[in-house]
Amino acid sequence: MADSETMLRMQGRSGEVVVRRAGGNVELIVNGVFLMDSGRNGASERALARTVLGACASAEPACLVGGLGLGYTLAEILAVRPRARATCVELEPAVIAGQRYVAGSCGIPARVTEDPRVTIETGDVLSWMSATAERYDAIMLDVDNGPSWLVRPENCRLYDNAGVRLMAGALKPAGVLGIWSAQAEDALADRLAQAFLSLHTVTVPVVKGSPDIIYLASGHATARSVK
Repeated sequence: MADSETMLRMQGRSGEVVVRRAGGNVELIVNGVFLMDSGRNGASERALARTVLGACASAEPACLVGGLGLGYTLAEILAVRPRARATCVELEPAVIAGQRYVAGSCGIPARVTEDPRVTIETGDVLSWMSATAERYDAIMLDVDNGPSWLVRPENCRLYDNAGVRLMAGALKPAGVLGIWSAQAEDALADRLAQAFLSLHTVTVPVVKGSPDIIYLASGHATARSVK
């Protein structure tokens, strides 16, 4: 593409990570899977933060974000809840390194990952939830395009029954879980309905194709274990 510029290309844990500018937008591609771009100013990613925090009563929520992406969700948390504390777990060091290239182009604070309210952890979010003793007011998961469109096959564990139970158990009793997907996922919805007392679906319109989906779950009563 004549108007395409590669801003970052690194070998990552899941394959090649590419951040590029194409047609005026910034794109993130991991392991050959197109994950997101800046074309809609992070509308879906910002909506994930707003939707979850809109259902969260805490003025100073402890938030866990699975997947950094281009930084939109993280930036929106701080904008919506200035007294929030956010831990973002990102598997790919290259995605974290890429923030210095993309922040200005995406219209978010250039040093959002260095904000004192933010902790960036490199690793697998499922493993993080398995190991941490902390409980969260809000968990926001956006690491794939949904369970039917994975960046890496191992991520299927996030969306199975054990993964859903683990996420539920990492929440405080009044905590809220939000999972972003590029399409409706009936099997995931069924698992969430079994693990939580309340489940709502929020749609985010897109220019072409089916709308993005945010699954919003709360009122968990499950054991915190992975089998």
